[in-house]
Amino acid sequence: MIKANVKTSPTGDVTTQQQKVNALYWLGDDLRIADNPIFADIAKNAEQLMVVYCIDPQWFRSDQYQAEYVGKYKLRFLLESLRDLDDSLNQYGQQLHIVYARAQDCLPHIIDTHNISRVYRSHHSGADEQAAWRGVQQKCSDSNGIQFLTLTTQTLFSLQQLPFHLDTLPATFSQFRKRLEGIDINTPSDAVSWLPPMIALQSQDKQLQEWLRYPKWLPQTHMMSNVFCGGETQGQLQLDSYFASNLAHNYKVVRNELDGWEHSTKFSPWLANGSISARQVVSALRRFESQHGANESTQWIEYELLWREYFHLYSQKFNSRLFRFSGISGKKPLTSFYAQRLQAWKTANTPFALVNALMKQLNDTGYMSNRGRQIVASCLIHELQCDWRYGAAYFQQQLIDYDVAINWGNWQYLAGVGADPRGSRRFNLVKQQQTYDPLGHFIAAWQGREALQQVEGSANVSLDTVDMADWPTA
Repeated sequence: MIKANVKTSPTGDVTTQQQKVNALYWLGDDLRIADNPIFADIAKNAEQLMVVYCIDPQWFRSDQYQAEYVGKYKLRFLLESLRDLDDSLNQYGQQLHIVYARAQDCLPHIIDTHNISRVYRSHHSGADEQAAWRGVQQKCSDSNGIQFLTLTTQTLFSLQQLPFHLDTLPATFSQFRKRLEGIDINTPSDAVSWLPPMIALQSQDKQLQEWLRYPKWLPQTHMMSNVFCGGETQGQLQLDSYFASNLAHNYKVVRNELDGWEHSTKFSPWLANGSISARQVVSALRRFESQHGANESTQWIEYELLWREYFHLYSQKFNSRLFRFSGISGKKPLTSFYAQRLQAWKTANTPFALVNALMKQLNDTGYMSNRGRQIVASCLIHELQCDWRYGAAYFQQQLIDYDVAINWGNWQYLAGVGADPRGSRRFNLVKQQQTYDPLGHFIAAWQGREALQQVEGSANVSLDTVDMADWPTA
């Protein structure tokens, strides 16, 4: 747990009084204090501070792809992460204010009524998150003197560190990785030792008090079981425990396994909401390699962090094109919308036992292995011939480690409308089962054959019981 000096500021840790500001920190996917340059800047330059996280009611409404932005498992992990961050902030004499409203609706009001002169936000790669940031600024445009500052907290590199401009992002990951060779990754910073005092809330502000009240519409999550526990404290524990073992030396061998806690790093949920940083993972990896030696497996862990980096830059460059049916290629895939097939995929009732088992795992835990995600995505796109965006949106709802750039970038990749020059990726489901579950243990554990009425395989399988006019098929 972070130890903080909450009474006095360390000598030389702040700038002159004339430069002090009343700061508001609007949190996003940066739910940590250690290795957080925003808290570091606040400690130097702010006189008072308000820390805010906005939970948007629209997150829990179905979108055009029949999915919500936040499902029950992701919500529970988020609330645990926020609670842990609040506990840490309390040690600094600070508090996390959770506001149940759209940021564009509530933040301008809070900024105006609390004499905020600087607003901090982590630089985000998502188009919707960038639009929300612009929306807050536009609503505050009549207020003179307010500074809006973004800093890089989610990636290994800032845009200024890259050897190319974002507009010239390499077209493939291989080219991207080669361009980054020789560029140092900054060492993660420690947690700040001091934060400025809280800005007192306006107790007579009825609108603010309404936004701060725990809403009845927020889904209940306390009865769910899940192996992941959110928060910076748990994220650091997972980071420390993983590299305290020898698992990193075997990572590449086991990373494609469908189940098992030890078969991947399991850092992704905490990385996704910023409870730990990518730089902290690299730093821990470097320490492990210095003590125990590097091998192909340890290099593969860094390789996958670079894939994460690439998708974040990809998302920034292509912005809303990340969500287009034709992706960045401009070529629409030969799929459509089949309501019955999509529902069968979501509810683990397809003709494919392995896919069913994987989807049950997702629905029951909020998590699925990387290999599993590729298998079920390929099935939806190629076997069931459905619009890939419905699958990406369902993952957005279900996955506790949902990351907008990685999720939508990977779905584009598999649908053949993204960064892969070789086109779409179609997995042979029979071969995948023979390779990764030859004895059927995973399928049995997750009851993948329960809904099957036909022989497993991709040939001669009836996918529909109704035709395009909803008439029953023979």
